Amino acid sequence: MKIIQINLFALLFQTQLLVAQQGLKGEYFASEDLLVKVLTRTDAKIDFDWKIGTSPAEGISPENYGIRWTGKLRAPKTGVYTFSAKVDDGIRVWVGGVQVIDAWQWNDSKDFTGEVSMQEGSYYDLKVEYFNGTREGEVHLLWNLPNQEKPIWSPFGSKPIPQVIESQYFYAPEPSKPASPKPPVPPSKPKGTVQPKPKSKIVDLDTVTHYVAQNVLFEKSTSVMYPASFEELDKLAAMLKKFPKKQIIVEGHTDYIGNAQSNLRLSQERAQVVAQYLIDKGIDNQRVTFTGYGGTRPVNQTDTPEGHAQNRRVAFLIQH
Repeated sequence: MKIIQINLFALLFQTQLLVAQQGLKGEYFASEDLLVKVLTRTDAKIDFDWKIGTSPAEGISPENYGIRWTGKLRAPKTGVYTFSAKVDDGIRVWVGGVQVIDAWQWNDSKDFTGEVSMQEGSYYDLKVEYFNGTREGEVHLLWNLPNQEKPIWSPFGSKPIPQVIESQYFYAPEPSKPASPKPPVPPSKPKGTVQPKPKSKIVDLDTVTHYVAQNVLFEKSTSVMYPASFEELDKLAAMLKKFPKKQIIVEGHTDYIGNAQSNLRLSQERAQVVAQYLIDKGIDNQRVTFTGYGGTRPVNQTDTPEGHAQNRRVAFLIQH
């Protein structure tokens, strides 16, 4: 099995944990595709069995739901770790930005593993995505520590027995506290941030072949779309219905900062989310396709927050 060495200098988390709490941030979605978020809470660890008819959280159906856990993972030893996931149905696991498990399909209580090298005392970004399709749900995240002793006998044969990763190794950002009321101040444009623009304007699809969305935005580093995006996409869907013979390709773009492969995947996921939104609004799925380019097609190559923000965009190619 291929062992991946993480770049510690890029991923090392400084030990300022006074504003963190043990456990992981859990985002619960009312859909398998992790699009419709219902609630956010802190989970001590990923070790769940939901029987048939049992919901994982208030407001979530017992079937067809998804969960995303994020936070920091502390490595207690230096060496190669084997991560294991026992799951029903699908799971993806990233450690330090490296995907170690990819089993995003229906499974019936199956086990998956992946290996990665980590350094003692270092903190790594952790992201786990899970979905349950039908019937019961099950998800357990386990690991084998480096040089873990092998048992004399176990159901795993001569391999070390994987252990559930306990809460003392996880750290989630502490929920922000409500700020004290302050007198209103005149609005100003925050530096280095992107705010939703005023009401979106869709050009006539009878005269345009390509345009960039003005106000289709996502949560940072995810494919979760902000509700402020819906107005522009609703107008686009209405225009597509006006011209039923036109095809549309949704293009996802990110900035060119960070891992190119991760950027490509994120751009594809965001484009897919937008395409699915249009389909859900009544546009024939034969008319809508999507693609992602990551950071390979920047429109602004200046190394500034404003330049990077312009590169993070969704565009539409109209085929007449």
